[in-house]
Amino acid sequence: MTQPPSKDPNRSRRELASELVHDILKDKLAERRQERSKRPGSDSSAAARLRRFRLALAILFPLFLGLLAWNLTAGRKPPEVFTPAEVDAGARFKIFLAVQALKAYRDSAGHWPTSLRQVGFGDEGMTYEQVDTSYVITAVSGGTAFTYRGGEDLSFFRDAPRELTR
Repeated sequence: MTQPPSKDPNRSRRELASELVHDILKDKLAERRQERSKRPGSDSSAAARLRRFRLALAILFPLFLGLLAWNLTAGRKPPEVFTPAEVDAGARFKIFLAVQALKAYRDSAGHWPTSLRQVGFGDEGMTYEQVDTSYVITAVSGGTAFTYRGGEDLSFFRDAPRELTR
């Protein structure tokens, strides 16, 4: 029920009336909430909220499990970033660059280097052998070996970047 207005002598009639109206509205709102919670099938009751939560859970949980299973099975194989042809072209072009570095080394030092490390290609996965006055460079890509023997035509290795452009 509404409280009687406080008997503070310093309050004006206007403040007292405002407090009275505020209390009446507050009581009416509390009564309405109480009536709604007592009605069967009311959306604001705790049982209805629990039913809605269970329904949402019954729909979302299987959906979550399905998405989880799909992600776990679809993510097993790594994505293909480069095609095998592009990987081979990259290996051939590395050979071309190594040959250019070997020629530049020979022109400046007067002899062939003892390893590819001296010309900056030591960690590129290629093998280098000196054969008499020449050399052989081999790179393996996807099980395919690409070999260049010093003095051969370089066009096969030089034109590899054309296959890399997309």
